[in-house]
Amino acid sequence: MTAIHKILKLVYQIMSAKILIILYFNEIIAEVHHMTSGNILNGNIVHFNPYKRNMNLLLKEPPLKKGESVLLQKNAVQELWMEQKLNHFDDKNNETWLMRYFLNDRYFQTNGPVFIFVGGEWEITPAYLLTGHMHDIAKQHKGMLYYVEHRYYGQSWPTSDYEAESLQYLSARQSLADLAHFIRELRTSEGMNSDKRIILTGASYSGSLVAWFAKLYPNLVSAGWASSAPLLARKDFYEYMHQVGNVIQHRGGAACTEKLESGLVGIANLFESSNASQLLKGLRVCQNFDPTSRLDRAALFNAIGNYFATFAQLYDNQIPNICAALTNKSNGNDLTAFIEFLKQIFWPTHFERTGYEDFCIDLSYDAMKSIFTDYSDRLGGTQQWFYQSCHEFGWFATTNTSTKSFVGRKVAASQLPSPRRHEQPSQFQHSFGRQVPLRYFEQLCLDVFGKLSAASTFKVDDISANIQQTNNYFGGLSAAATLQQKVIFTHGQLDPWRAVGVQHGINVISITDYTHTADLDSIDFNDSVEMNVAKLKVAAFLRRALRTKT
Repeated sequence: MTAIHKILKLVYQIMSAKILIILYFNEIIAEVHHMTSGNILNGNIVHFNPYKRNMNLLLKEPPLKKGESVLLQKNAVQELWMEQKLNHFDDKNNETWLMRYFLNDRYFQTNGPVFIFVGGEWEITPAYLLTGHMHDIAKQHKGMLYYVEHRYYGQSWPTSDYEAESLQYLSARQSLADLAHFIRELRTSEGMNSDKRIILTGASYSGSLVAWFAKLYPNLVSAGWASSAPLLARKDFYEYMHQVGNVIQHRGGAACTEKLESGLVGIANLFESSNASQLLKGLRVCQNFDPTSRLDRAALFNAIGNYFATFAQLYDNQIPNICAALTNKSNGNDLTAFIEFLKQIFWPTHFERTGYEDFCIDLSYDAMKSIFTDYSDRLGGTQQWFYQSCHEFGWFATTNTSTKSFVGRKVAASQLPSPRRHEQPSQFQHSFGRQVPLRYFEQLCLDVFGKLSAASTFKVDDISANIQQTNNYFGGLSAAATLQQKVIFTHGQLDPWRAVGVQHGINVISITDYTHTADLDSIDFNDSVEMNVAKLKVAAFLRRALRTKT
């Protein structure tokens, strides 16, 4: 470790100690406020907001099979910090901040390559420098391993305040400039030769960053691996929930998706009738929920969709258990059984209810909005990712915009992902109740970020303009064709993000029977032959890049 790194680390440790103390007490105050605020009815009824739970799961670091067990070896990984500019595109702004990164040098030998795992919309942990396919490739080539944290996520917060206005410096472009500075600084401080081989790896959004970095800074990277990388920004991402439904059917069977579909349609029909009280009482919904409000309905259905999306995207091996709970809850009334199932999604745990005589769950639009305006929880990443969604990417998982043209009619088998062996493909698109329109997300963006400062106002038209700007700058899917000599792209064929990622071409691999970022783990003979062949192809691609002379 260089002297400057030691000084920066000491400074950051002092700053971090102060910040963490403040955050600790802020979180206690916020939690007490959350647990005791709201309308108190009949003495001691506590309002619980269940919406953040699944959002936080969706924004966690992509899981590895050995991710938790290897953390016992985390002492092998150093936690370091590097100074970065707050705004790389304003020469007059000299403000700086400290970006967190991890280093594992135990395999490194002189002249070995550098492997960098690029962080995304999550707090980084040492796991990816201790296990996984990139770790194994780096070990084989006696390389140095780094893991960089994305600005505004985890502990890499560039500003001293946590208000929405400070997010103006959060963008993919700024993050890529951080990475470029990181690599240049490594070459200087560590005395690396200009021909030092540098390999980047990323997953999901951070896989997008790997591809975009190769486009913008081709001289700073030798090769990259982008797993499950969305490359096309899109406002109305209706395909996402369609594919979530396909994954549920693929893993849990047709009976499961039929129960889910009938349950969601049943609830939607209740809201159109005068019998909504059956649902509201059964779920113990707080009185501020208005069943006639399109926004309240959209928030509820969006949350149900997020629950299933979490498992379809990251924990699909658990879907059979979820489907068993869904299909087994039958007492002669399917709607009543479905309401019982929804309690598992929304009700607080017994521990959370301890000390309170009664409770209700807040399923209103205001409850959903509050999780994007609560800046006391900066580590979860919910507010930051929604900011990027509204200002750069869109990717709003709607369920009623384009679904209407599909529901109830058969579609060509070529439009659907390949089925599991000996299983027939789904012949229907999944509607998820058709209650989450694009306008719902637009309204959320306006309500949360409509006035970040007195000098600027965020408008609906800005969302589309920003998305177009993102595609113009990075090139969308068309740019992938020019990157495939430098970046290898992998996607699980069941991945809900596949529709906005590159699916065909040289060095593009689609893996049957797997979903989002499932290929990041080490080679495992319990996986399919196709999965392990894909990993061998990734290793071979990177090996060729390491052997190619500049």
